[in-house]
Amino acid sequence: VGVVVARNGQPVWADLFASPSLFAGYWPKLLKSYAVDALGDNTSEKRPTVEEASAYLEARDGTISTTTQAGVYQLVKTEHPRYAVFELRDISLAAPLRLHFNKMDR
Repeated sequence: VGVVVARNGQPVWADLFASPSLFAGYWPKLLKSYAVDALGDNTSEKRPTVEEASAYLEARDGTISTTTQAGVYQLVKTEHPRYAVFELRDISLAAPLRLHFNKMDR
């Protein structure tokens, strides 16, 4: 459950959550930050296609670093010249669960 945000027809930000309730808890703050980020930079009302949004989510090349709190969480960061990706995983479960995926253009 989540959102891909576009500016001038290009995906530039994404937030995905493990559950609708987790997404709902963050949505008001996320919406405000998306709006502030877009101020003064909107030159097009073009919307990306589903395929373009999917391609944005799937592109994850870059330098990967991992921070782990054993038995609790794992934070995986991917640094790319064009974007950064952060994935927070709950590793206390038998099957690790991705709690939050965030991708932002630089």
